[in-house]
Amino acid sequence: EEIILDSWQPGIDHTVNQLVFGPDGSLYVGAGDGGCCGDPLALGQDLTSLRGKILRIDVAAGGPGYAVPSDNPFVAAPGARSEIWALGLRNPWKLTFDRQDGSLWVGDVGQDTWEEVNRVERGGNYGWNVVEGPACYEGTCDPSAYAAPVAWYAHDVGKAIIGGFVYRGTAIPALAGAYLFGDYLGRQVWGLWTEPTHVDLAGEISGPYAEEHLFDAPGAPVAFIEDPAGEPLLLTFDQPGTLYRLTAPGAAPGTPLPKTLSATGCVDPQDPTVLVPALVPYTPAAPFWSDGAGKGRYFALPDGASITMTATGDFEFPPGSVLVKEFELAGRRLETRFVARHGDGSWSGYTYRWREDQSDADLVVAASELALPAVTWQFPSRGACSFCHTAVAGRTLGLEARQLDIPFTYPATGRRANQLVTLRHLGLLGEPTAGEVARFLGSAPAAGVAENTLGGAAAVVVGSPVWHEGALHFDGDDALLTAVPSRGAQTVSAWVKPAPATELPDGEDVEMAVDSEIPGAVGTGFGFDGGNLVVLLDDEVWETDLPIATTAETHVVLTWNERRAQLFLNGELEEELDYTRGGVGGANYVIGRSTWTGVGYRGTLRDVRIVDATVDAAGAALLYAGGELPIPSPKPAFVDPYGADGSTAERARAWLHTNCAQCHQPGGAGRYDLRHDTPLAETGMCEVLPKHGDVGASGSRLIDPGAPASSVLARRIRETGDLRMPPVSSHVVDEVGVALIEGWISSMTGCND
Repeated sequence: EEIILDSWQPGIDHTVNQLVFGPDGSLYVGAGDGGCCGDPLALGQDLTSLRGKILRIDVAAGGPGYAVPSDNPFVAAPGARSEIWALGLRNPWKLTFDRQDGSLWVGDVGQDTWEEVNRVERGGNYGWNVVEGPACYEGTCDPSAYAAPVAWYAHDVGKAIIGGFVYRGTAIPALAGAYLFGDYLGRQVWGLWTEPTHVDLAGEISGPYAEEHLFDAPGAPVAFIEDPAGEPLLLTFDQPGTLYRLTAPGAAPGTPLPKTLSATGCVDPQDPTVLVPALVPYTPAAPFWSDGAGKGRYFALPDGASITMTATGDFEFPPGSVLVKEFELAGRRLETRFVARHGDGSWSGYTYRWREDQSDADLVVAASELALPAVTWQFPSRGACSFCHTAVAGRTLGLEARQLDIPFTYPATGRRANQLVTLRHLGLLGEPTAGEVARFLGSAPAAGVAENTLGGAAAVVVGSPVWHEGALHFDGDDALLTAVPSRGAQTVSAWVKPAPATELPDGEDVEMAVDSEIPGAVGTGFGFDGGNLVVLLDDEVWETDLPIATTAETHVVLTWNERRAQLFLNGELEEELDYTRGGVGGANYVIGRSTWTGVGYRGTLRDVRIVDATVDAAGAALLYAGGELPIPSPKPAFVDPYGADGSTAERARAWLHTNCAQCHQPGGAGRYDLRHDTPLAETGMCEVLPKHGDVGASGSRLIDPGAPASSVLARRIRETGDLRMPPVSSHVVDEVGVALIEGWISSMTGCND
């Protein structure tokens, strides 16, 4: 290996994001500005720096390192880095060459307001950090002095552009010549056409070319890929290891969205203000702030279906479910929003804007606004719903046990009853079984049923949560794929008896017993190396010095959370490891083989269990003794942040859980962990310097105990506009919520409060 180019990285973000060979044979490098916020060193405009640039080098010139092509634009510029091809980029993601005309396209992720697409020319200056999108980033400037983007959209549409490529395949004629691009948080995909005859159908996208919204992505897009024939593939963050192939619509495309609320089937078509009886009302204990609007909340399930409640209290809605929210302000209906789960398991959001005469509501295609006496109301674009309804938060947000475990007066009957009890009585919410709580992530497979996709292990499932009370024999080629997804798995345990190391094939040093089925993603489990136990966390092998007998069974428990992993042997804690990565999500577990290394286990396993919670020493000892994990008492309901019950800390943490934790938790788009039960010292915020701006308070901390004025958290939620957190409903400050958070911070004496 040889380092051919080393560029100083001033921050933790906006690194070198892509390398691509151009049609001229040169290597083009997309280099971000190297920092998170505003490019404070102005590296994007600094020709002595490689940051915030597109670089062009020749790695085939012979000899070590690289050569600089003589026709690079700044070869003769005094003091300039000759590798620079273009400048003024913030975080280019991604760059591709049109295979037909050789033009270079870049999606550049914006800062506070705009996302943009650039068609990059030799020596072009695309403005960062003087301009962002079509406008000045800060203060006054002349945007016309810089190369303009060819498409841009505001942050009410999306917040992180994912650049794609110009389609030159043949399987989808309707996309011929279109530049495909999407948005990570907006979960939308668009096409952009350069020819003047195409009709502009995407009102939310601006620029000289015509755009069209193509589809809602099945997850958060991270890359568009051309196969050898030029056909498009999509990679999403939500399903690592999975590629989606984009194809032309079939002869019978799906039913288009109704243009009016009255045509949705969710309201009386003669009077859209009247909801159909199938919609079940509910209210959360800690409601989300929406610029002071009143809200009605409802959901509907497919006939005969019910909600599954996981052991953590989250609700799993079946495909075909619809969540509905009505917004009212200043004595009038403003909008009715839908969040629907489709047949493929994906979620999408839609909104209908009520007419002035309240006769009906119309489908919103692009984001828009309505000026009211007290507020300018924002109607979200199609993709904006996914900003909050994140996968890591379970999509449904307020529909979780701790939010609904409170009384509610049902409007149709006037009866007041606990919502969880009512939903179970109606058969809409399944009772959590012992197997679910002790915890086989989802519904356990029926007795005697198992899927074996990798070999001939004669294994059956004889109950939940035990996979097999007898021994499973593996010879390296056998493996068992579990039928239960490992969403949120935090413990795996088994009795193990590996084959002696002398029986392993030459060169096979590590044999794995448990792993996830997605290679190169987030496999977690354990295995054996030369007679010692090894741990696999997020596909990284952690060696131990713990010998494992090959003449007798050993009971192994690996349990972890977002902060540490613990290893128990025969019920005793043997080792702890720092563990700050994410968890396994969206995978199934493979018993007997590592899909990461391809190595298969040799030996026997017995009583393999997968648990969706971290166990303590008592739990590990209970598993060792063959007992069932006890069903924990339900966690208490959230207290109302706007009420008088509960302590200041309890009300403040409920407010933060509702308004912030959908992003700010492990695996979310935001850093830190603001879930209700995370200790303050482990949120990653207390006495921590801000990485994304101090909101005008130099020397501040994210949370400064005892000092709300120097706490960025408190200052962010008092802001309006682009600096506000959460970045929605940002025109009116939640004065009660802000006072609550400020009072909570004032009461702190340290990070262990």
